[in-house]
Amino acid sequence: MNYKYLPLLIRDRISKYGNRSALGFKDKTTGVWNTISWNLMGERIVGVAKALIDEGIKEQEKIGIFSSNMPE
Repeated sequence: MNYKYLPLLIRDRISKYGNRSALGFKDKTTGVWNTISWNLMGERIVGVAKALIDEGIKEQEKIGIFSSNMPE
């Protein structure tokens, strides 16, 4: 399938794979590998989107996120 926008692909994967693993990461403090499901990743994406809206970011505005590579 071709998706014009990345969010459409992500929404499709959330509905298709739900509780299956979407992302794996190693906890630096324990050394244990953990996973995040597509559903949880979707919830986090919605949370970030709502926070940006609450900060007054409008549709089509450009932002930058400076962060270490991590699931949060």
